Amino acid sequence: MTSTPEDCFISIVLVNDDCYLSKGMEDGDASYIVSLKKLPSLIASIERRDIDCLDPDRTEIFAQDIARKNLNKIYEKQN
Repeated sequence: MTSTPEDCFISIVLVNDDCYLSKGMEDGDASYIVSLKKLPSLIASIERRDIDCLDPDRTEIFAQDIARKNLNKIYEKQN
């Protein structure tokens, strides 16, 4: 929906602590299904990753693109 590359995002699906996750629903590199009690450790693990620095100019463009999409949705709902 935006010009932002997919590898700039991490998807997290949060489930109740008592939810049973089958073996086929394990973590990936950028997609996670995690219980509420395990969310803090997942975030800490992700933040410890060694990644390349983001280009500030490209990041600004991505942020503006996402903001425009959000404003368009708000405008569409009002009309």
